[in-house]
Parts: sequence; structure tokens; C-alpha cells
Amino acid sequence: MLTVIGTAFLLPWLVYAQPTMFQVGPWNQLTLRTTLGIDGDYRTQERVLKSGATERPKTSILTGYVKVRSKSYVVHPNLLVLDIDFGYQPASRRYRYVVLPDRTEALTAKKFDVRATVFSQRPLSFSLYRYSAHVFNRRELITDVEVRKKSVGASVRFTGKILPLSVRFSKERWDQLEIETNRHFFDRRKTLTAQANRSFWGRDANRVRYTYTDYTRSYAGLYSIQNAIDELNISNRFDLNSSRTSTFVSNVLFYRQKGVFDFRRMQANENLTLALPARFAARADYQRVTYDRPDYRMTVDQSQFALEHRLYMSLRTRVYYRFTKSKQPGVDDRRKLLGFMADYRKRIPGGILSLNYELRRQWQSHASIPGRLVVVDEAHELWDDRTVLLDNPYVDLSTIRVTDESGTIVYQENLDYILVEQGVFVEIRRLPGSQIPNGGVVYVDYVAEQERSYSFRAWNRKVGGALSLFRRAVELYYNYYDQDYDRVSNPNVVSLNYLVERMYGGRLQFWGLRLGYEKHRYESSIIPYRYEQYEAGILLGTSARVGLFLSARYRDYFLLRDQERQRYFSTNAQLSYRITRVLKFNLEGGYRSNRGRSIDLDLTNVRTELATAFRRLTFVVGFQVYRRNFLGEQINYNGAYFRLARHFE
Repeated sequence: MLTVIGTAFLLPWLVYAQPTMFQVGPWNQLTLRTTLGIDGDYRTQERVLKSGATERPKTSILTGYVKVRSKSYVVHPNLLVLDIDFGYQPASRRYRYVVLPDRTEALTAKKFDVRATVFSQRPLSFSLYRYSAHVFNRRELITDVEVRKKSVGASVRFTGKILPLSVRFSKERWDQLEIETNRHFFDRRKTLTAQANRSFWGRDANRVRYTYTDYTRSYAGLYSIQNAIDELNISNRFDLNSSRTSTFVSNVLFYRQKGVFDFRRMQANENLTLALPARFAARADYQRVTYDRPDYRMTVDQSQFALEHRLYMSLRTRVYYRFTKSKQPGVDDRRKLLGFMADYRKRIPGGILSLNYELRRQWQSHASIPGRLVVVDEAHELWDDRTVLLDNPYVDLSTIRVTDESGTIVYQENLDYILVEQGVFVEIRRLPGSQIPNGGVVYVDYVAEQERSYSFRAWNRKVGGALSLFRRAVELYYNYYDQDYDRVSNPNVVSLNYLVERMYGGRLQFWGLRLGYEKHRYESSIIPYRYEQYEAGILLGTSARVGLFLSARYRDYFLLRDQERQRYFSTNAQLSYRITRVLKFNLEGGYRSNRGRSIDLDLTNVRTELATAFRRLTFVVGFQVYRRNFLGEQINYNGAYFRLARHFE
């Protein structure tokens, strides 16, 4: 009786301005998708250690699983909506060893995600969720990882015209185990976020966001980190004309962390852009960064002014001036930069011609007291085939700390990365299979020996050009860059990089074939090198039945000062062949080879599978071969698997 009365009062409010195509009732199912399946895997793996010891485990896994995705509502779509995503995958894994006793493990991979939203299409809405997952995976086909994650949360959202506001709270638990290395990581955190958005006169957008995070993290049992973080972000945008070509943008961040690592950070970015007559535009930028911790304080102020002009759509010119001042204990650094650049892009018969030129004049004054230089959050992008040096010389290796952007994941030397001394500088390299992805950005803290005071003036020139013909069937390019110093007050400064860089290359693309060549010479006072790179690829897809892709890349990298050569070679292949309408054959394979100091690696991975589907039933059977030899440690892996699944809707 109460349900009927409540529905009678709520229904007019719920259906206001809503479509009438719905059913009223205590429970209404919108979508329901279910998958039942069974997987089987058999693996043999031989691991040969540098000591000569050999491990030969054999593993068999039988897994059944069920996956359910559901969306439903109670009484009305705008009263209570339930989204459920459920997966359950019990497995039995059996190990057989040559030396160690055999054993059997019961593995259970689970996923449960339920979300309830009340009044989802009304100005005031509420949401609750609970998420849990337990999964096993292999990182870069090298490192076996087990991950457990649980989180619960709630949110409130108000979308009224006066002050749109949202508040969200979450509590998370995360555990990760690297099975072979037995490294265990865990993270416990609580997060509260509140955000308000408001526009006052139609040409503005304003946002205030506050986040509080309390987390505890343990890294491989080596140490535990406990911190509480307050973060306040205020952003504003004002369009000064109706075309939005003149704008003012402001972004201010206040960040405070207390716990194991206490520090405060403030960053303000102010940008003004003005559209001027005769295709001119002016831009003024200002940035201030302060970083404080009990034993250290850093401030950076940077301002820039630029005047741009566009001639038709072909030529864009820019004149700019930048001034930067930074201070930290014992260091006062001032830099001025005056630059001119021009970009020209023109359609010519058969293609496009692009030219660019940039000239810069630099002044720098670096006043320092001999002693320790503290570096915080120095960002570097790590690639397997590139040399990356820390910015400063004379680094104390024992003080290096490498983290992700948030600072919560602390990477471990010799497992995630290695350090290689290159004269007075330090090179950092990621290791295959580590927590650092290839091409990932890391942030490095360290202490270095402070260089003595110096000042200099420098010229920088950059010239480039590219020619694209026949709808990019032919592409040629050339780039030149140099950096030279004059009036250097202290000739013993080793961080000044005198360099001349030349790079040219070309690509051909026709009938599915792609060929490329690039030559790069980097004549530097710090780490000179040269490399040549060749690449080729072919894509054959004569019909919807057959698809073939092959690619290969070779890079010969030579460090001129050390007379050290590094070679990188990789090749990949993918074949897809539809035998019948319901039967398909897939083949994927790749080989990678690195040669050089501390990088020797041979990696081969081949997988083939046969897949068929009949109505809502799918069946896949496959084989996989994996070979890895990294610095003398070998892994030889063979595996077979099958997948059987039935889909219901």
C-alpha cells in the first residue's frame, strides 16, 4: 500500500520532461548479457639462470567462467538505475617440477561491479558503487602478476543553474604480487573530491575542485609510505569577444602533502591571448611555481610575450621573449630568451612543401655556492632504444629516487630500471617487463654536486623542411639544429651542451608497401652519437578473406666518445585468413634483438590460433612459443590453450 502511494506522488516529478516510453513496475530489465565459457591452458617453461641452474616447471590450468552485464531500473528509469558487471573465473593450476615437489593451486579470478544511481536525470542525483577484482596477467609476456583490487564509493551531483556541484568519496584497496620475483606492493587510500562549476555571463567558465587523499603504500616490503594530500585547483576562462579569439585563462593549483614526505607546492598559470587587426595576435603568459619542504625551498617565475602574424594560410611568423628566474638554497638562476620563428606550408603541383626556421638568442646567469644541488621531479620519457641522461652532472647515485607522476609508485633499481654512468653524467634505462612501460614518463629526485657560478650567451638555430608528393606516397625531410655559446665566464662548466644536430630521411608508400630510412648525427660536448634507421612494412589485404601485415625496423646506434655500438632490430607479422564464413585462422609473431652494454636481449614470441563461431557459440584453440634471453638469463616457454564460450542475450 505504501509503495502504491509513494509511486503516485513521485511519478509526476519523475516523468517531467521525460519520454513516456517506459514500463512502470517494481523491477524492469533493460539489458542482460551473459557469457558462459571454459578455458584450458598447458604450459612448459625452462628458466636458465646466469649461475647455470635450471628450472623446468610445467603448468596446466583449467578455468570455467561466467560473465554477466545487466542494466535495469526500479519503478521508473529516473528513480533507481542498477548497473551490474559480474565475472567469476574459478581455476585449478597444477605445477609439475623436475626437482621440486609437484603442487596444485586453486585460483579464482573475480570481478564484481555494481552501481546504483538515484534520480539520474534530475538536478539532484545520487550514486553508490562497489567494485572488486582479482585477476592474473603477464606484463610484456615476461612478468606474471596477480592483482587484487577493492573499492567502494558514493557521489552526489547537483546540476542546478545557481551552482552545479558534485561530491565524490571512494575507499580503495590494491594489492599486486609479481609471482616470479615475489615483489609485493599494496596501496590503501581514501579520496574525497568536491567540484563546483559556474558560468556568470555566458562567455566564462569557472571551476573549483578540492581533493583530499589519505593513502598508505608499501613497496616490495622495503618501506612503507603514509601521506595525506590536500589539493585545490581553481581554473577560469573568460572570452573577451564573441568569436573566442581573445581569451584570458587562469589556472591555480595548491598542493599540500603531510606524512613521510612533507611538502607544499603552488603553481599559477595565467594566459592572455588578444586578436589584433591585420591578422596579428598577441599572447602573454606568466607562471609561478613554489615548492617547499622542511629542508628545501624552490621558486620559479617565468613570463613570456609573443607576437604572431599569419599571412593567408601559408606563412606564420612569431617573435617572442621569455624571462625565467629560479631560486633554491645556494642557487640563483636567471635566463632570458629572444626568438624568431617562421613556418611556411604551401601546396605545390603534386604535393605539399613545408619549411620552418627558428633563431634564438639566450642569456643565462647562474650564481651558486659550492655544495649540494637538490633536484625534485625531473621528468624523463624512457624508451628502449633511446639514451636518456639526467640533466645535471656529478649525481650521487645513492640519492636517486624514481617515481611515477603521482609519486606513489616508487620504481626499484635493477628490477624496473638500471643506471649507467656516462662520464660525469648518469644514464637511466628501463628494463623489459618492469613496471615502467616502454615510452613511459618517470620523475627523478636526486642530489648532485653543485657546479660553480657561470654565465654565458648562446645562439640556437633550427632549420627544417619536408616535401610530400603524390598524396604522401613520397616523403622527404631534413632538420638541422645547432647550439653554440659565447662569452662563457667559467670554461670548466660541463653542463653546457655544445651541439650540432643533423637529421634527414625519407619514406615511400605505395600498394601497401612502406619503406623508410633515417640518418641522425648528434655532435655534442656531452654525449655525441649517430644512428641509422631502416624500416619496412607491407600490408596485403586482397579481400575480406585474407589479411597480412609484415614490418621490420633496424637501428644502428653508435656512441662516438665511448666508441660503443648498440644495435636494435625488431620484426612483426600478422596473418588473418578466413577459411570459411565461420572458421578463421590467426597468426601473430615478433622478434626483437638488442645488442650493447647492459642491453643484450633476444625476445621471440609466436602465437597461432583457430577460431570458429556458430550462432552464439565460439571456440578458439591456439599455441604459443616464447623465447627470452636477457643478459644471459633465459626463459623458454611453450603453451597451448583453448577457449569455449556461449553468449546469451
